[in-house]
Order: sequence, then structure tokens, then C-alpha cells
Amino acid sequence: VEEWPGELLLLGVLLSQFYLQAGRNHDAKRLARVILANTQELHLDQHIIGLLATVAEVFLRLGDNESARRILKRFQPSVLADLDIQQQVIRRISNLTLIAARNGTKEQYSEVHHKQLSVLDFDHNNPLDLFQLFGQIATLRQQEEFNEALRVGETLYDRLRSLKGSDDLDTWRSAEDMAITLRAVGDYDRAAQLHVDVRQRREQTLGPDHPDTLASGYGLAVTLYALG
Repeated sequence: VEEWPGELLLLGVLLSQFYLQAGRNHDAKRLARVILANTQELHLDQHIIGLLATVAEVFLRLGDNESARRILKRFQPSVLADLDIQQQVIRRISNLTLIAARNGTKEQYSEVHHKQLSVLDFDHNNPLDLFQLFGQIATLRQQEEFNEALRVGETLYDRLRSLKGSDDLDTWRSAEDMAITLRAVGDYDRAAQLHVDVRQRREQTLGPDHPDTLASGYGLAVTLYALG
């Protein structure tokens, strides 16, 4: 099968998106698979990677995780680093990989997603970057890889606390997220300490009746119940 030139690939991607938006899912999937079959050996550059990421997104929206995996697995960190891919493209690829992990193929995607994050210049003020890391932790917990989830969570918490301080909304979220992981591994004492600290800080800043403060109280109650 002849490889598609970039112009034809662009046309195919746009048409597959049109089919998807028009509700012609069968045509969208058929065209996306034709694109996939004709781009296996296509030389990757920033433009081609962006287009193939769109094809992966089409597959994910159609529930075809296996085809999406075949594309996303090509975007290994070494490839992204060697091509000096823009950070926004890496964010998009990593986001798609995370979505794929949540769509039922966690074992195939979590390692790839973790490696992709390694070449991302993490921006603590970028909501998408935070989504990536919080999402990775949640995926690891779903896989019952609690020790790895705790490692990533502690790293995130330390970085946020160092850069944003202990009275930042994202730092609080990270602390409570880590408390959930600690509870999963049976470290109820540390989990309770984090819940107490966050609850007190939220109560002082947001007030006792704020939903986030109440959520902290609920998390603390669950942990104390587990402690007996």
C-alpha cells in the first residue's frame, strides 16, 4: 500500500471529522482505518503527528480503542523529543492517551502516558497539565497500582506546595487526592492528617459551609471510620 502524502492525509482527516460530526459513524471509522493503514511507515514530523492525533481522537470518539492505540503507541517520548515537538502538541497527545486509558485499555496505555509526561515541560498554572497528572493518578488507582499512584501523588503534592504554597487550591486538591491513595494502601493515619490539614485551611479561607470544606470533612469521616 502506498503511503499517503501529507496533503491527502489532511484531506482524509478533515473528511473523517466531517463524517463524525454528521453522525455518519460508519463512514468516519472506515475512512479513519484507511488513513491508519496508509500511514504506518509515514515519516513523522510535527504536522503529521498533529493530524494522526486527530485520527486517534476520531477512533476514541467511535469507541475503537485498539486503532487509537496503534497510533498513540507511535508517539514515544524519544520520538517527541527528537522532533522537538511543541509542548501544546505533546499535551494533546498525552491527553488522548489518558482518555484511552480510561476507556478500558489501561494496561496498554498507562506506561505510554507516563513516558509522554516525562517530555512535557510541566506548567503548574496550566489546568490541562494538572488534569494530566491527576488523571494519571486516578488511572493508576483504577489499576490498583497504588504504590505508583502514591509516588506520583507525592511528587505532585511536593511540587505544588513548593511552587504555590500550602494555601493554594491546587495544593489542597493534591493533598486530598493523596489522602485517597493513602487510604487505599491502609495508611489511615497519614490520610487523616492530610484531611484534617486541608479541612482547616479550607474552613479558614472558604468558610465552613463551602462545598470543598464539606468534602474535606466527608473524606476525614470516611478515614476515621476506617481507623475504627
